[in-house]
Amino acid sequence: MAKLNPRQIRYALSYAGQQASGVTSWTRDGEHVEKAFVFSGMPARNAVTAALFVQQGFSGEEDIFSGDGNFLEALCQNKEALPTWIDNLGSHYEIMETNIKRFPIGFPLQAPADAMTMLIQEHRLTANQVKEIAVYLPPLASKVVNNSPMPDVNCQYIMAVMLLDGKLGFDAAHSYSRMADPKICELKSRINVIGDQRFAQREERPPGILRIHLADGRTLEKYIPTFKGSADNPMGRDEVGAKALDLMQDVLGKDRSHALIRTIWGLEKVHSMRELRPLLSA
Repeated sequence: MAKLNPRQIRYALSYAGQQASGVTSWTRDGEHVEKAFVFSGMPARNAVTAALFVQQGFSGEEDIFSGDGNFLEALCQNKEALPTWIDNLGSHYEIMETNIKRFPIGFPLQAPADAMTMLIQEHRLTANQVKEIAVYLPPLASKVVNNSPMPDVNCQYIMAVMLLDGKLGFDAAHSYSRMADPKICELKSRINVIGDQRFAQREERPPGILRIHLADGRTLEKYIPTFKGSADNPMGRDEVGAKALDLMQDVLGKDRSHALIRTIWGLEKVHSMRELRPLLSA
């Protein structure tokens, strides 16, 4: 986008590398605002800053990835993997490993939400039918979502609100007032989150088992090995577009959101990134 030449790209990588960080104190943020900055806002800002520096004529170190005190020496723990990275240049693209969450909730909850959606659709399931629910997740993932203070990371709340509403929307997933509702609280008390050692090696893309015991004595169960939206089970273009529309239309309006989605799908035909500005401005 900045139309940099090869030497300038080296300079930009050098400046971007100088802005790298890895302080994980963001995990203590109770609302995930700092997490959003660390995961997306700061890298985007730093990358743009690096490119703007070079566009304005800044020079710099031409190879931040080799020599004394280089980027990889400082931040790469697995030195043995470096030759593989080089061999894969031009053939393997990390962006293809991206997970796009189907639901606007915590990463460990994607599989249980998938399972709950399927069981509701398959059995016309309602909260009145449910006696007890068990959710099996990888051990570390289960600790993150077990009665978390944040609605969108609270497994008991998300399962309860899905049962009551028959679906899960952005507003419900983030409602503190709804999480305190007596009807929700009663249903939450019947939901248990269990760390399953069988999934201990699968924390990065957590699977899940949802087991629902019904009042009539039946038991419903759904195992989700790879949740919808993961790199191994990706959403289709229409599904990604539908999620984007749901998140954007209340802010940008339906027509502008549709126009933005169409433009993004045809990004390679956009002559200047300035064309996106009127579509992105609320």
